[in-house]
Amino acid sequence: MIEKRAFLVKISPLALIVLNIVIKILYITTNSIGGDEPFSIYYAQMDIPLIISNLSPGNNPPLYEILLHFWIKLFGIGPLAVRLPSLIFSSATVYFIYRIGKDFFNYQIALLAGLLFTFSNFHIFFAHEARVYPLFALLTTMSMYYFLKICQNRTVFRSYILLLVVSTLLLYAHYFSLFVLIVQILIILFDGETRRKQLRNYLLFLLCLIVLFSPYLFILYHRFIDSSQNGTWISQPNGVEAIYNMLWSFSNSPITTVVSMSILLAALIKVIIKKDFIHIPIGNKLVVIWFIFPFLTMFIVSFWIPMFIGRYLIFLSIGYYLLLAMSSIYLVKNRRYQLVIPGILLILFVFTVKLNVGNKRHVKETIAKIVELKDANTVVLVCPQFFDLNFTYYFDSEIFREANQPNALNNLHEKMKKEGVNFVYSVNDVTIDNTKKVLYLDVAAQNSYPNNNILPTLEHSHHLANTYRFYEIFTLYEFQNKN
Repeated sequence: MIEKRAFLVKISPLALIVLNIVIKILYITTNSIGGDEPFSIYYAQMDIPLIISNLSPGNNPPLYEILLHFWIKLFGIGPLAVRLPSLIFSSATVYFIYRIGKDFFNYQIALLAGLLFTFSNFHIFFAHEARVYPLFALLTTMSMYYFLKICQNRTVFRSYILLLVVSTLLLYAHYFSLFVLIVQILIILFDGETRRKQLRNYLLFLLCLIVLFSPYLFILYHRFIDSSQNGTWISQPNGVEAIYNMLWSFSNSPITTVVSMSILLAALIKVIIKKDFIHIPIGNKLVVIWFIFPFLTMFIVSFWIPMFIGRYLIFLSIGYYLLLAMSSIYLVKNRRYQLVIPGILLILFVFTVKLNVGNKRHVKETIAKIVELKDANTVVLVCPQFFDLNFTYYFDSEIFREANQPNALNNLHEKMKKEGVNFVYSVNDVTIDNTKKVLYLDVAAQNSYPNNNILPTLEHSHHLANTYRFYEIFTLYEFQNKN
């Protein structure tokens, strides 16, 4: 019996990794390359100095695009190729979730948290997207793992070196990784034993980290000022409902969300009644703060600077699964019934998982229809202009590949104009009066540029022959000249 348990403990992390790879590779190319994926793919084709100079003013540091640059050199820009790194990062994350659970809690928590993560639609979606977020989740989980090793005085010098490397990469992956550091600082400050043993070493670690990240401190400051003054592209939360909806996105379905929230609430009540909050182990403290502090902080701050959106909260979702696993096992101490609640929770996740999570962007089908309708006398209008990379990826991959040059985006626009495709913000950006045939692709333009006046102008000068709608935000209008 002991040998069997030892074998299960030994093989579990490998089994979790394999299960993640199998589940997440099945439908990895089903969705069109869309959203912000073409942005990362396009800039990742550039040389490293161009990547840094082009992306430094943006919302994220360039680590992911730099890594993708070398990957593209080997495997190209096909959908499978560019999404495989995300699958690898996501599958590697489950290993560190398991290690946190096994090394600092117990085997049951380790296995349950790993399985909840594995069967999460939220993480399957991001494993199918060529963006930084699975890397963000992986580095966060690694950072928390090495931080816990430091708190428990395990191989401290080696753990500090690894924590410094991972935390540096984390900061260069996403600016919201600052929340990860704040969580760790809170543990250092408010856990007496950890503060007494590690404060000096951790301050030295922070100093080294600041030096390593110093090239981007000024950029980070300006990004914060710009967001606070001009807002972001994200909408404000719609009250407390936004909290439930976010937990729903982490939990697959409404029933799973309600059960998960009930488990967390029941565990909190038990902690209060039994006064278990008096002596909370350091690992429990970290997991609770890892999820609760950034979740509530980002929710509250979003009423001034909107940031409460799933992809930005991916780093704290790992804390959510660990907290759920801890809470469900904590509720029942009787060995005979201890796995009932965790079993129900896991069954709900398994039965509500969607291996093919849609990204609501049918770009490939939309562009295919345009190619089908377009002839030599056709002008194509695309609004808003920032859909340019999405469009070009499927319309002409050769033009999309010509990214590694100064003014690459302007050159892309010029070459696409020669193909009859114009990326515009309003009707004033192009002349269409005598055009025989016009195809107008509206990419939710009424939301971002409601006064573009394209559709009314076309309806005045041309005859609307057909309208094609593609889920979720694409509307294609086919116009013929009235004359």
